[in-house]
Amino acid sequence: MNQRHPNLNNIISANTNFSYMLLINTKVTVGNVYIYRECIGYDIFIIMICFISHFAKKHGNIAPG
Repeated sequence: MNQRHPNLNNIISANTNFSYMLLINTKVTVGNVYIYRECIGYDIFIIMICFISHFAKKHGNIAPG
């Protein structure tokens, strides 16, 4: 099996677990800290989407653009 690239399922699973932890953390925070955590979570989500899209493009699964 080719081990050059990380397992995409593991990446998605780790991201889901991390997002769940962020969600729990935001429930117990208020005000600016809550907004700050939300922004971080959103940024991480966007970065993961970009990473997955880039990963898929290398294999020709997603059309460029």
